[in-house]
Amino acid sequence: MDAVNAPLGLRVDDVCLAFGGVTVLDQVSFEAKAGAITSLIGPNGAGKSSMVNVITGVYTPQRGSVQVVDGDRLTSLLELPQHGLARLGVARTFQNLQLVPQLTALENVLVGRHRHMRSGMFSVMAATPRSRREEREHRAVCAETLRFLELDDVADRPVASLPYGLQKRIELARALVAKPTGLLLDEPAAGLNDDETAEMADVMRLVRDSGTCTQLVIEHDMNLVMGVSDHIVVLNFGTVLAAGGVEEIRSHPEVISAYLGSPAA
Repeated sequence: MDAVNAPLGLRVDDVCLAFGGVTVLDQVSFEAKAGAITSLIGPNGAGKSSMVNVITGVYTPQRGSVQVVDGDRLTSLLELPQHGLARLGVARTFQNLQLVPQLTALENVLVGRHRHMRSGMFSVMAATPRSRREEREHRAVCAETLRFLELDDVADRPVASLPYGLQKRIELARALVAKPTGLLLDEPAAGLNDDETAEMADVMRLVRDSGTCTQLVIEHDMNLVMGVSDHIVVLNFGTVLAAGGVEEIRSHPEVISAYLGSPAA
């Protein structure tokens, strides 16, 4: 039912963002390669959230470009309405959960299928054979994803009754059922214990290994970042302090001084 698309890359060039006289992002450039996990890290106030808001169209920078890379084709995100991201196949999770508490896990995940739904409102209200068939197909995709994340046993429970760690995975499931080619994960380990964080890391690796999705991760948990990342970009005071592989960032003296405090174990 879904079109199979290649993972999208992301290219950020010379982005500058200021509010009044305060510069929030200053000539920020980096690339998230297609199919890889790229982590965006930095201390509080470094500009991570502002960068995410630029990528997702919440903020418009005074200068620079943000483009998705699809093979040889470049598409500017700054020229798209926010809903255009979904049409490109970009999905996201949120630092603060954005679930509907009274709905079941399955019903919350079903919302993520919206961009693949073809039946109109009147067809759904009339329960036409086509709309009923489409709903069964969407529910099957959601059920499969819940099984993939080992959530099938809570599929019919209201999310308000579930522990926080399970709710985080349900939100991830909602993003994954969109069959994204680009996935923005905003602090996926926030509020999770060590075991839940390890499970989240396993899921992120499985998504990467599927070869269908590029992941951009904003995260403070350095064990998660160092354990899953292919590439790391470090922001500090709105500028790129360093960018590179795990070992390069782990031992970078300026990164250690500004953020890590000491080399990660």
